[in-house]
Amino acid sequence: MGSGASRTSNSLLKDVWARQSNNNPFSEEPAEWEQYSDLQNLIIERALKNKQQRAFLDGYIIDLESNLQVLSTDHSKQRPIKRVKRKRENRDLRKARFMNRLFYKKHSSNPEYV
Repeated sequence: MGSGASRTSNSLLKDVWARQSNNNPFSEEPAEWEQYSDLQNLIIERALKNKQQRAFLDGYIIDLESNLQVLSTDHSKQRPIKRVKRKRENRDLRKARFMNRLFYKKHSSNPEYV
């Protein structure tokens, strides 16, 4: 019975990626974090699952070894990233049901998204 309850509580959590959104992310001020979009999270999670060192998002390189977001055109512009567990909401469950089908159909021929 204990393992069933554990499975249920784990299914209510999801992995979410966020970037530090402070103007100067390496300053001493308290960190502010901004969550990536659902699609961006999916791309980052897929790269992690496939043991890739990087993911590519809208002009940024997500360096999974260093946990940094790097601007593709200026590698000196970097931000820390992190992966956290968040409570899954009902709307997330509905999105997840349909998003995989639509996403893979639309992007299956583009290796950057796989």
